[in-house]
Amino acid sequence: MFDTREGVRGVELAVRAALDLLLTAPASAFEVGPGEGAESAQVAQLLIERLCALRADAVAAVEAEGAWRTTGATSVGAWTRDALGLTGAEAGTVVRTSRAVHSALPLTREALWAGALTWAHVTTLARQALATPARRAAVAEPGGERTLVEIGRSVAPHDLRQVLASWAHGVDAAGVVAEEQELFAQRRVTLASTLDGMWHLEGLLDPIGGAALAAALDSVVRAGLGAAGEERTVVQLRADALVDLARASLDAGAVPRAGGIRPHVLLHISSDTLEGRPGAPPAELGPGRLALSGVLARMLACDATVTPVVWTPTGRVLDLGRTTRSVPPWLRLAVIARDHGCVFPGCGRAAIWCDCHHVVWWSRGGETSLAGLCLLCRYHHRMVHEYDLAITHSAEDSGWQFTFPDGTPMRGPPSRWRGQGRRRRSGAEVSCAGCE
Repeated sequence: MFDTREGVRGVELAVRAALDLLLTAPASAFEVGPGEGAESAQVAQLLIERLCALRADAVAAVEAEGAWRTTGATSVGAWTRDALGLTGAEAGTVVRTSRAVHSALPLTREALWAGALTWAHVTTLARQALATPARRAAVAEPGGERTLVEIGRSVAPHDLRQVLASWAHGVDAAGVVAEEQELFAQRRVTLASTLDGMWHLEGLLDPIGGAALAAALDSVVRAGLGAAGEERTVVQLRADALVDLARASLDAGAVPRAGGIRPHVLLHISSDTLEGRPGAPPAELGPGRLALSGVLARMLACDATVTPVVWTPTGRVLDLGRTTRSVPPWLRLAVIARDHGCVFPGCGRAAIWCDCHHVVWWSRGGETSLAGLCLLCRYHHRMVHEYDLAITHSAEDSGWQFTFPDGTPMRGPPSRWRGQGRRRRSGAEVSCAGCE
């Protein structure tokens, strides 16, 4: 009669020999021939899934036998991290999943070995289905785990998390509420200035807060991506959108006052810098803070969220803002009614994301009047100041014309200007005479 134990032993030896061959065979043995890429990738993934199952069983054995203690490791997780060359997070996932399939999810382990579930399915089940006592009890009920395995077989790994969340609502409503409260408590944002004057932003938002911010940023990003001549990347658009949201709140007075004063940014600028005189000192955002070029300072001087403090060369305050610099609400509404959005050619970004720009710069004595203002989005507002573009209103077609300092009309996106020799301004006036 055939000895089953001998047959099993023979299979084990064959598998170990195959594993040894996989580990020692040269790369040339795995060469993918023409037309074999898709099939080879699928076979490789099947092998990976089986090896993940083997790894889970092996780690479970290491923990059960206490073999990790003989190496000096402080825990089975530390041993898994160091011995297998994983990150801490990866090792934690392996250990948690290994424990789960060898204690509460035996059918899930069988499905992994059979190829019915992937490692991604199993790690998600181990993390979510056993997260609370109520869910562990639901899994332990007759048919409980089998139901989850069938659910996993029917959905892709990236959809399983949401399906299990719905399952958890049915078996553990109180636990779901507690998880939501825990996630909300983890929210944080840090904002710190760097040595070069940039700001480093890092944070974590709760699901609802994050979704709200994403919706607001995405609306601005989508508008930017659809604009003609837009050259910013998606991440740059998103950064500008976040700043635009902050500026819109400041402009609308929608943030709390401190000491009875609306939040504002103080720009310290000398009269020489404001007038663009050669050799003028840089401006500063706050006393002793970041030094700014004259170009950027003059742009900020017509920004409603920035209060310019103008100093004489002798250190006397010449002007603290200018009452006619800030555009009153009624006048901004009139400018919006006329321009609708950013007037820069090809832009048209909505008025809510625009500044009221002084056609003749405020730093050069421009008037705060309907004829003296136009709407520019933040991106093109900065560009106008960088290239010293002159803006005139055409009575014939009710449009706006942008010209370089030498009188040449602006045409095409900024990359084309630079390719034709156009230059950004430095702290002093830059002539574009001779540029084509």
